[in-house]
Amino acid sequence: MTIFHRGHAGAPRPNPSLSDVTEKLVADHGAHIDLATINRAVLDCLHDLQGSPAAACTVGLEYLARRRLLELIEADASARDNSRHTG
Repeated sequence: MTIFHRGHAGAPRPNPSLSDVTEKLVADHGAHIDLATINRAVLDCLHDLQGSPAAACTVGLEYLARRRLLELIEADASARDNSRHTG
């Protein structure tokens, strides 16, 4: 999924901030989490940061999305460990 914003003359073009954040997270966590989940995390975090200054939003977006993805990875690992011990 690509996020678009309006460029000059109204033509849609990819938003480099969101694309860059998503690409970094895919590079770091793509082996553990699928692209759809990473996209959803980025969009959810963007929504949560609405109203923040633009510079803070860009930095905060990557930080917040990375934290949420790490929480998902840890929760998944914990669930797998628990299922091994109970089954």
